[in-house]
Amino acid sequence: MTIDELLRQLRLRRLILISEREVWPSPRLTCTISRAIRRHKQGLALLIDWSSIATCPNRDLHRRYYRYIGEARYACDACAMLQEVS
Repeated sequence: MTIDELLRQLRLRRLILISEREVWPSPRLTCTISRAIRRHKQGLALLIDWSSIATCPNRDLHRRYYRYIGEARYACDACAMLQEVS
């Protein structure tokens, strides 16, 4: 499974990527998705760090409100919360 297919499956199953290793709610997680997450953890970590809409837990409100996260970077509130957890 490619990273694009993984992100599509996360969106279709309404899974929230908490970090590059953890997904919520875990009962909806399949073995195939778990393997893909482990395989693409570096790419997922980079997308979370960049505050990508593909990994944002609140895609409808993505980047409507910004928060300073350091090093002259801003992210939406939901993405900034993920970066605090990671």
